[in-house]
Formats: sequence, structure tokens, C-alpha cells
Amino acid sequence: MKKLFLIVLPILCIFAKTTFASESGSITKVDKIYIATSGTKPFIYFGADSLPGCHANSGAYLPVVNEAVFSRIYSTVLSAQASQKPVKVYYKVKEGQTGWGMCDIEAIFLYSN
Repeated sequence: MKKLFLIVLPILCIFAKTTFASESGSITKVDKIYIATSGTKPFIYFGADSLPGCHANSGAYLPVVNEAVFSRIYSTVLSAQASQKPVKVYYKVKEGQTGWGMCDIEAIFLYSN
């Protein structure tokens, strides 16, 4: 049993790291927010070249996975844009996607200065 555990544990760790890995952009500011009247998820542009691998290296969708979490993150984005405070964006590059759908935002760190 111990041998099986020692074999399976490293495999699970590798799988978890690749499955749940996020990219992080450079410290930047919220530039533009695009929201369609259809009620779809907002597309957010950050400073130039702040999200490598995403649309224009600066934009990503904020997915609506659950309403409460979305509301908290979206209010953080709006606060950051209104106050022009710096943020660090954690995002996931979606392989095989092109255009605006290349990346989804997973988290945003709002700096105090």
C-alpha cells in the first residue's frame, strides 16, 4: 500500500499542477470594460502587454461561474478602474481558442497604492 501511495502521489501532484495552473500578468491597470446588452460575460482590457497569450496581450473575459463570486470580482475590477489602482491578473489561457475567447480571468489582486 505504501508503494502504491508513493507512486500515485507524484502523479496526482503533477496532474493537479497542470490542470489548475494559472498565468499571471504584470502589474497593470484596468483600461476598458466591454459589456454586451445580451448579458454575456464582460471582456476586460488591461494595460498594454499585461496578459501575454491573451487577445491583444491585454484582454480577457471575466466568466460568470457563480453569481456571488462574479459580483465580488467584478466590483473589484470596477473599483480598480475608477480609482486607477494597480492590479495583478491571474488568468487561464484556453488552448485552441482565438480572438476574444483566448483567456478567462481567474483572480485579480488589487494593490492599495
